[in-house]
Amino acid sequence: MSVEEKKSFRASLSKDQKRLLIVLEKLLEEEPSLIEKVLSTGQSNGRSKDMAKVAREMPTWEVMAWDPPLGPKPRRGLFHIQCAELLSPIQYNWKDSQVQDDFCNMKLLAKPSQFPRYLWVDNGEYYNPERPSEGLLRNEILICAAYCLLFSPSSAKSMSASTTQVSGARGCSFKRSKGSIGLAKAYNLTKVTPAFIAYVAVVVRHSLTTETYFSEICGGFNYGDYYNQIREFLEAPKFASRSKVLLEWWNMRLFGSFNIGMQVVTEDDRDATLDALDAEVEGDPGLSGDEEPRLGEQEEDEDESGDE
Repeated sequence: MSVEEKKSFRASLSKDQKRLLIVLEKLLEEEPSLIEKVLSTGQSNGRSKDMAKVAREMPTWEVMAWDPPLGPKPRRGLFHIQCAELLSPIQYNWKDSQVQDDFCNMKLLAKPSQFPRYLWVDNGEYYNPERPSEGLLRNEILICAAYCLLFSPSSAKSMSASTTQVSGARGCSFKRSKGSIGLAKAYNLTKVTPAFIAYVAVVVRHSLTTETYFSEICGGFNYGDYYNQIREFLEAPKFASRSKVLLEWWNMRLFGSFNIGMQVVTEDDRDATLDALDAEVEGDPGLSGDEEPRLGEQEEDEDESGDE
C-alpha cells in the first residue's frame, strides 16, 4: 500500500477504528509476527475441531460396516483389526496372517512414503501394482469425511455403497434435499482442491489411530511428509491426467451435477507409492486426461467368460 493509499484508508476510518488501528500498529512494533501467530492459532484450532468431528462421527458411518463396531479412540489403531487393515501400507499383503500379526505387533511399520489401504477403493482389494493410480483416493471413508467437514457431521451417516455408479467406483445414496449446509454453503464452495483432498486423507488417518491429539509428527508418523506426498501426486505435471479425472470424480461425488463438465521420498524407500506412480507414467506416456480408470475390468472379463 502506497503512502497516499494509507492516508486515504485512514481518512475513511471512524474515530473508534482509528484508535484500534493505532493499538494494532503499536502491537506490531513490539511483535512483528503477531498476525502470523494469530492466523496460525486459528488454523490449529480449526484443524483440531475437524479431527475431533470426524473421529466422533466415524463409528456412525454405515458404509464402513465396522466389524467389530468402532469404539472410542483408545480402542482403534492396531487394537481394532479393521482400522489396522485400513492403516496398513498397500504394499503389504493383508491376506497373509503373518503380515497382519507383524503389522499389529509393530514389526512392520507404516511410513508416509507407503500410502495406506484406506486411500484406495475397496480398501485396495483390487490394487494393481502396475497401475497404482487406479482407485487411489476413491475410498468411501474419504468421501464420508469430506461430507462431515463440508456439510454437517451427520450428513455421512446414511451413505451407502450400493448405489450410483460414478466413474467406475461405487457411489452413495445420500441426498441433500435442502441443498448444501455447513461450510460448503457458508463459503459457496462448489469444488475441491488437491490441498483439501490431502487434508481429508490426513484427518481420516488420524481418526483411525489411537492418538488423541494431533501434531505434525504424531505416534511416530510424519503427517507433514504424508500430506506433501499426496499433494505431489495431485499437483505434479507428470500426474496431471490422473489428477484431472480424480478431481472431477470428487467434485461429482460431493457437489453432484453442479460441477458437470468442470475440469519427500528417500532413496531407501524403494516401495514408495510415488515411485510406483512414476513408473506407471513412464510406462504409459501417451495416456490422456480423458482416460477413465480401468476399475472392474477384471470382473467384467470374468463375467463374460462365465456367460460363455
